[in-house]
Formats: sequence, C-alpha cells, structure tokens
Amino acid sequence: GPFGYVHNGADDNASGVAGLIKIAETLAELPVPCRRTILLAFWDGEEQGLLGSKYFIKNRPDCINDKKIIFSINLDMIGRLRRRQLNVFGARSATGLETLVTRANNRYEKESLELIFNWDITPDSDHYPFLKAEVPTLMFHTGLHPDYHRPSDDAHLINIEGIEPVLVVTLQTLLQVANNVDDMFSFRDTAFHESNASRKKLEEKAFLPIGSRGRWGIGIRDDPANPAAPVVVAIRKESPAERGGLQIKDRIYEMDDTPIIDQKDLMRRLSGVSHDESINVLVSRRGQFLELTWTE
Repeated sequence: GPFGYVHNGADDNASGVAGLIKIAETLAELPVPCRRTILLAFWDGEEQGLLGSKYFIKNRPDCINDKKIIFSINLDMIGRLRRRQLNVFGARSATGLETLVTRANNRYEKESLELIFNWDITPDSDHYPFLKAEVPTLMFHTGLHPDYHRPSDDAHLINIEGIEPVLVVTLQTLLQVANNVDDMFSFRDTAFHESNASRKKLEEKAFLPIGSRGRWGIGIRDDPANPAAPVVVAIRKESPAERGGLQIKDRIYEMDDTPIIDQKDLMRRLSGVSHDESINVLVSRRGQFLELTWTE
C-alpha cells in the first residue's frame, strides 16, 4: 500500500498470529498430552522474502535432516472467511494429506467448511521453505481481498466467527498427526510438478464405454497422492449411483462404514455385493462428507 499510512495487517497476518495463540492455549488445556512434540513458531520477515522461516530451516539442519520435523502447518490470512470456503495448499506434499484434512474438517460439530484444494506451490508464504526442505506442509488461507496489503486491512473487517472453524480444522489435523507415532509421511517431490491444471486433468469427466453394464454405473480414477479416496469421473444415467446422488468429482471414502484402500479395493468390494442388497457410501464433495445409498 501507499507510504505514510498505518498498515495494521489485521488479516495479513495478525489473524494467523491470533489463531496460533489460540491453538497454543487449546493444546495446553488438553487432558492428555500429544504423543509427538509440537513446536509453535512465529516467523518474521515474510514480506521481505520469507526471511524468518528460511533462517530457521538454514540454522536448524538437524531438525530437517534427522526428520525431527515430520510435518508443518502454516496459518496465513485466516480472518476473512467467505461462503465458508477455506483454501488448502500443500495437500499434495505427502500421500493422504487431503484425506487427513477432509476428515479433520468433518469433525466440526457445526457446519463443515467447503475445502478448496489448491495444487499450485508458489513461494509466497512461510510454508514454502518447509516444502523445499521436503517437509510435508499444509497452509490454510481464507483468500485474498481488496484490503490485502492496504491500510484498510483493519480489525473491524475480520470475520471473528469464521476463524473458529478454520482453527478447528487446524487443530484436528494437527492432533491426528501428533497422536500417531506409528506412521510418518513420505514427502512427494512430484508435488512441485503438479498444478491446478493437473487437478483439472485428474477430475476431467470420462465416458463409460457404450453398452457398459457395470452394476453401479460409475467410473473412477486413482489419485496417487490420495489413493484412499478415488475420484468419480463417470456416472451412467439412471444408474444406482446417479439415483443415489453421486456427482462427478466426488471422492469415495467409505463403503458400508469401511474405509476404501484404493481404486482396486473399491471395485472389488462393489462387485461382491449381492444383487438384493443396497450399499451405503461415504463421499466427500469439496471437502464435506455426504452419506449416499445406492440401490439396484
């Protein structure tokens, strides 16, 4: 913004700072400590070139090289939630992160958020140095607005109530990682070669072969970064899946309350259903879980 004016930066990034303080208070009040150590950090000099986060990475190589830091979350501009849409960056940096965040989102007792998974990785916030250091990393962001980097980014414009669900998603994601000492994320360096164009290609509508007689009437595509949630890319008209409310781009998470392992597992289980049975399917649609019933 223009020189000579006070830039309070209420959203960018006092909102993220306040959010992290609230996370710290909540962690301190947990009846049982997490099984993993959680480090809370505030980075300075982001606008000058991610200076604080870069300095930490450079001067604590043991944390990176010895895998003492296995995962990180960055909160940047979380104070202007609109239409209950939360942007999620970095979910391609490790297998299963999208599933992790989606399940965290649906643990919110009130209405869950619509999650917008952005596949682009750009050096515009403090998540980037950790990704370059091959640490699986997420960033939560409620989106840009006309007051971004302007003197008008003031506190009275902050959506206070909107910060709550963002912090619930953050905390639930964090707790899932911090209480699991058996599994470690493996960084996907291919995430740097993926983009929103790659996402559109993965989700691109396909067509079932003419005369296809598949019982449930669906076509699904495997996602190597999220194998436990195959993507729906084709639905036959008047099929059990269409009648049950399935839509293109839905991701299938569970069948009859049992999580999906991968695309092959789902197809095998679908083919094994008796002809007189209905099935219950849990899908995510833009990060929100829906329970559907398919009947032949």
